[in-house]
Amino acid sequence: MLSRWSRQENQFKHAVERWGVNHLDGRQVIEYAPDEMMPNPARRRLEHALTIVRRAEGDALRRLARLERDDPRRAKPEQEAARCRAQEDTLLAQRATMPKRVTVLEAGLSGKLVRHLDRYKLLLDTLRTLLANVESELATMLGPYLPRPKEAKKTLANLFAAPGVVRVSSRHVTVQLAPASTRRERRAFEQLYRSLNAAKLKLPGDPARRSLRFRPLEQ
Repeated sequence: MLSRWSRQENQFKHAVERWGVNHLDGRQVIEYAPDEMMPNPARRRLEHALTIVRRAEGDALRRLARLERDDPRRAKPEQEAARCRAQEDTLLAQRATMPKRVTVLEAGLSGKLVRHLDRYKLLLDTLRTLLANVESELATMLGPYLPRPKEAKKTLANLFAAPGVVRVSSRHVTVQLAPASTRRERRAFEQLYRSLNAAKLKLPGDPARRSLRFRPLEQ
């Protein structure tokens, strides 16, 4: 489980850093109407404070459970637990009168809270998902040829950033790349080129249906 979580966290981190999955590139936004309902941010902050207080109280009670009844060290965790309970009672009293949803105006976000157009966001999310999946597929193809298969995405990133030359003829579009790489990595890239060329890929949107070819750029 820990190994799986580690891989997932690395994938999320990679997606954020490489594909910017938490960001939108456009600047066309729509302001929320002042009377539109939204989750109350003040209540969310209060719930977060309650979670912290309850966690601190639990820690204090666990320390108490490990000590004998006549242990003089019990005074400090007892005081800590009592303080946390008092804070919790205060927060619960505030929560009882705090609505879960308020208007944008009541939240103090009128003129500040904006959203992107749904179609625009859907388009970007679709492209990013597609590109991330393509990168994963290419890394799977490249990995077996590398001395460290787990670093395939990092090696692939060097290939994406490589300078190169594109030559267009009546039948082919040839892409020649010169990535910064070691000898083993260059050999792995050449194997990847062969696999891609064998797939007989076509340039999307090309009316001539020219095939794509990938080759190393001779220095």
